[in-house]
Amino acid sequence: RLMAFAATDPLMPSDLFVAQQDGAKELRVTRLNESWLSGRTLSAPERLTWTVADGTEVEGWLMKPVGYVPGTKYPMVLKIHGGPHSAYGNYWFDMFHVLTNAGMFVLYTNPRGSAGYGHAFEYATRGRWGQMDSEDYLMGVDAAIAANADIDSERIGISGGSYGGFMTAWLTANTDRFAVANPSRMISNWESWYGASDAQGLTDYEFGGEFWEAREVYRQLSPLSYVENVFTPTLIIHSENDYRTPMPDAEQWYMALKKRGVPAELVRYPRSTHDLSRTGEPWLLVDRLNRIESWFAHWLVDEKLTRTEAKERWGTANVLSLTRLRNLEYRVTASDYEPVRLKDGEYDQNESPEARFYVFATNSVGFGDIDGDGDRDAAIVIGSGTGGSGIFEDLVLVLNDSGTPAPLKGVFLGDRVKVEHVTVGHGEVVVDLVQ
Repeated sequence: RLMAFAATDPLMPSDLFVAQQDGAKELRVTRLNESWLSGRTLSAPERLTWTVADGTEVEGWLMKPVGYVPGTKYPMVLKIHGGPHSAYGNYWFDMFHVLTNAGMFVLYTNPRGSAGYGHAFEYATRGRWGQMDSEDYLMGVDAAIAANADIDSERIGISGGSYGGFMTAWLTANTDRFAVANPSRMISNWESWYGASDAQGLTDYEFGGEFWEAREVYRQLSPLSYVENVFTPTLIIHSENDYRTPMPDAEQWYMALKKRGVPAELVRYPRSTHDLSRTGEPWLLVDRLNRIESWFAHWLVDEKLTRTEAKERWGTANVLSLTRLRNLEYRVTASDYEPVRLKDGEYDQNESPEARFYVFATNSVGFGDIDGDGDRDAAIVIGSGTGGSGIFEDLVLVLNDSGTPAPLKGVFLGDRVKVEHVTVGHGEVVVDLVQ
């Protein structure tokens, strides 16, 4: 009697095999990807281990960039599996090869909470999701850098799905280690997740009860509780028919990042479930791979964004969105920004050495017609006097429910505030000001 089975390894996608029931006389029946693979170069994973503070050994694997040249610095992406009670194994992973072919190291790990290492290891994180296993991931990054000095410690990305999406959000909200992020099918708010997911039994056990019985645990373990700390450009991938980790968690994370002025994109996949990355429609799978690859390649390879630069540009201490400018008056140095189009023409940045930045309130429902031309206009004035010298056109900002524009005066923050860039979106304007 024979058995038929599918088998795979890190360098071979699944194929069909047959063998006797005791495993003898194994025969490979299909070679579905052999011709395609013959024209491609793949990176083989190398096993790493490290020991965390309580003495537990953690296992992971590191893949070099395709075309790796010793002595050249490369970025790295940390990949995080779902579950948390699952594990990476001796499998083929499309995404890992896409990233290594784009010029990045890839690190994937099995931290505490993973299956396959015994009961105590698997349930060590109970009630401490993110709080305990953060150490495993961060020490894994350290171990990878120690194993290969060509990993640029300033250009580390992070990516994962489901529990991995939660951990991606958690680590970007609770550490400053990562420059770029990609959470997929994520959880950002455990309380709202509980009311929409089909898997409440998971946290009933892991968090010690329903959310009304363990409210503080649910809130303490929600990345959204710390979102003000995030400075990493973030690509969020989510499926519209995901009932395990429903869409609102992605939307809450996206909205919070956009409100804070952190670069963020949210991609919603139609006709897709929690299993998009495994069993989704073929061209949606391809689109997903392309988007994730292009996100990390843009920021880490092309732009060479470092975590230090990201923190300086979008960190809590340095980034201010206009929704946070109530009762504040800013002075900007005119020479620090490009000319902007005003109601009455071009603003000459050489005309005066300084200009003041004023914020006006508009009606939150009708927005308001500030300059009287019939359009919904700006509520921002730049000028050297309290009345300002002009108004941006075609920008919309909502600060409060005041029906008429009124200057908001307040704290003077100094004379070196740079207008980094202006982002115009439906219903809001975000201006990044770097002190």
